[in-house]
Amino acid sequence: MLGTTEEKIAEAIIRYLGTTENGSATIRQIRENLPKFVELNAYDVRPSKTRDGEKMWEQIVRNVVCHRNVSENTVHDGMLVYIRRGRLTLPDLDE
Repeated sequence: MLGTTEEKIAEAIIRYLGTTENGSATIRQIRENLPKFVELNAYDVRPSKTRDGEKMWEQIVRNVVCHRNVSENTVHDGMLVYIRRGRLTLPDLDE
């Protein structure tokens, strides 16, 4: 069984940020709220092998930021904005 893809997690982050007052949240806030926006499977809730104390899906949330310079990443492609360490926001749609 494979876990939820980074793309699906990023889509859920975008949906969650759309519900926040300013379209922005810390990674901690995203991790606290994301299970309401994506269906996690048994693989997703397994402990991460590389990040102690995190589940696999939480590692993927952090990967959205870590992979921000990679093509087809939602931050790289401008669908999310990394505004400072530990915070994501929706892009300014007025530009």
